[in-house]
Amino acid sequence: MTKYKSIPEPRLPTHLETSEQENDEDTGEDTDNNDYEFRKCCGFRRSTVLFLFYVVSYCSYLIVGGYIMSILETNNEEDLKATTRLIKENFLLKNPSINRTEFEQMLLFVTESSKRGIGVLDSQIIDHNWSMGQSLLFTVTVVTTVGYGHIVPLTMNGKIFCIFYASCGIPFTLVFLSACVQRLQEPTFRMLAWMMSGRMGKVLTPLGVRVIHLLILCTLFAILFVMTPTIIFTQLEPTWDTLQAFYYIFISLTTIGLGDYIPGDGNQNIVPELQDLYKASVAVYLLLGLIFMTLTMTVFYDIPQLNLGLQLHSYADIRPKDSNKADNISVASLKEEWHNSIRKK
Repeated sequence: MTKYKSIPEPRLPTHLETSEQENDEDTGEDTDNNDYEFRKCCGFRRSTVLFLFYVVSYCSYLIVGGYIMSILETNNEEDLKATTRLIKENFLLKNPSINRTEFEQMLLFVTESSKRGIGVLDSQIIDHNWSMGQSLLFTVTVVTTVGYGHIVPLTMNGKIFCIFYASCGIPFTLVFLSACVQRLQEPTFRMLAWMMSGRMGKVLTPLGVRVIHLLILCTLFAILFVMTPTIIFTQLEPTWDTLQAFYYIFISLTTIGLGDYIPGDGNQNIVPELQDLYKASVAVYLLLGLIFMTLTMTVFYDIPQLNLGLQLHSYADIRPKDSNKADNISVASLKEEWHNSIRKK
């Protein structure tokens, strides 16, 4: 059960209060301010208990996820290894004149070339990794940290340039995304204000209206940047089914970027002249998708009741003794007012 503990009158000199208060916030000890009280659980700050529980849960989540993936993929991996080994041995048996050592060296070279984005099939070896469209897709995946890894710089100069390009491009992209989201927030919150002031605002609570507003944005995002692209990729990529197309979109927009599926690679149905346009279109789609996803997440985190991170914040434990005031104050406002009250003392 959550307990509240009153805080006695301050006894420190004014110039020491702020520093002492910050130390008390971290340790969970009593803090000198009679207008506020701490929420405690089992004798410790509630946010500290929740934070420790969150850390343990997160680490457990990672371990369980790794264990499940190991169970799901190990058998398939062993089957592929057995099939590969069988094909290789059968080939050597049918061609006894081929030296095994030289054959292994050739396979090693082919494998390394494939890792560097160089195909060995006749249909792949004529493709250009660094065409304009492919290069644009590469730069977008670098600065957005998607990082498919389907093509990589092989020369020393290319690697050095990539380091400096990413060092400048990643913060440049963060500013770009932030600026775009800030511009889109104005019409988004204007829509929320319209919903609040209309019939919906009279029937539902403010939280209910904000949740519906969030669901509208999520629906738009799902239709425009998930469902529609899934259908398009399914039609343009003959080897992709619906699950694979959705998988690619999810992996890309979450900036995981595993690189196992790349639009346009190995697709013989695309006219070579349109290949660059197709790759460039995918790059633009990634940028627009990241912008809208960031906007949706911003609206989500703007709802305090849904923002779990606020419950882990150390200032979430501090509450004014005035119950009316406590119910209508955000963590950010509370933090500012908390420090202002300390300085006034």
